[in-house]
Amino acid sequence: MKKRSVKEILIGVFFFCGFIGGILFVNLWGNTHLKEQGLLDKSALLWTTQTQIDTRSLFLYLLAHRGKGLLLLWLLGYTAVGMFAASVFLAWLGFSAGVFAGLFVIRMHMMGVLIFLAAILPQALAYAPMVWILVCAVYEKGMARFRSREALGDLPAEKKYLRAMAVAAALFIVGLILESSANPWLLKQTVNYFL
Repeated sequence: MKKRSVKEILIGVFFFCGFIGGILFVNLWGNTHLKEQGLLDKSALLWTTQTQIDTRSLFLYLLAHRGKGLLLLWLLGYTAVGMFAASVFLAWLGFSAGVFAGLFVIRMHMMGVLIFLAAILPQALAYAPMVWILVCAVYEKGMARFRSREALGDLPAEKKYLRAMAVAAALFIVGLILESSANPWLLKQTVNYFL
């Protein structure tokens, strides 16, 4: 059996803890407040089926909204706080996914799981490896920084980091394209079929 590295364990722990925290938040504290807000109820989901989405505007919005955070994480990878920032990013991502999944299950029970999957697919197929590559690269750079100061000027390590960031950026763009074009269609079809 392959031994897991420290970075793989950290990635799993921070995301999983955030995910469980998001589910607990919705179930313990957020349920009453969210019911009052009408967030993700059936009428809101049915509204999405009747709305025309401008894919170009959605793409640009997502690029600006999510791109800033990922660019910041990439730049923080060069600093001593990169590993901490990557850990917070994973926990927040897990928390958001947990809240989102919890909301769908509370609103629509088991049917909510199917609608949750429709809401995150197909872009999650690009975003998941992008997050993995990005966070692994930031963790590796941070661990190398703590092991030895000489690692800061290591040209092969720098090329490896930049190569990982280029692959993550390409996956990010693919995810944005999928989220702004294929996802709205898939979500509409799922909501129309199940609601």
